[in-house]
Amino acid sequence: MTAGKKYGMLVDLDLCIGCKACEVACRQEHNLKPRVGEELDFKKYGAPFWVKVNWAGPYGTFPTLSFYYYAEMCAQCDDPPCAAACEPQFFYKRDDGIVGVDRTKKCDGCGECVRACPYPGVIWIDPETKLAEKCSFCYHRLEDGREPACVKHCPMQCLTFGDMNDPTSTISTKLRTKDVQNNRIKIPVPPHMEVLPNVTYVLRRKQAGHFG
Repeated sequence: MTAGKKYGMLVDLDLCIGCKACEVACRQEHNLKPRVGEELDFKKYGAPFWVKVNWAGPYGTFPTLSFYYYAEMCAQCDDPPCAAACEPQFFYKRDDGIVGVDRTKKCDGCGECVRACPYPGVIWIDPETKLAEKCSFCYHRLEDGREPACVKHCPMQCLTFGDMNDPTSTISTKLRTKDVQNNRIKIPVPPHMEVLPNVTYVLRRKQAGHFG
């Protein structure tokens, strides 16, 4: 029996320059409200981003210091705690590995998905619509044979997206290389919130990295 698709993302942190083109592309693609200057309860609602460029550091000892940028997005976990915590089953695991949103189900904005997610800021509750929002890997674009908006518009080609179950795909080829296997880093989460993410981060500048 042939395995179905399993979409994933590889993020090369050495290439990221923090330009935020992925953020802008995501906002335009999904018509996300910028909410610039608004006062929000981020602990309650999360952050109004589906993709957010953050920076980590500085690391090292002066004067040899370094830092890096990283694009944070939904990890599309194999065992999504957001879906498990959502009583209305607004979030669900699709056959292609994406954690999708079932708009036929009623989201009441309770925020249980936000609290269950081990990655802060990945899910956000719109205070106006009361609906939970997060990165969807642009599955509406995938249906048209297009790649996610963030991948298409990244000028440094930091993001590699594709079917990890296809051994000939670019992402599968890269994930098999020693370069990626030896330099992948793990975004830390609380021990009781360990998950199986399908977004892989690579950082070769070990001095900049502080993860195992």
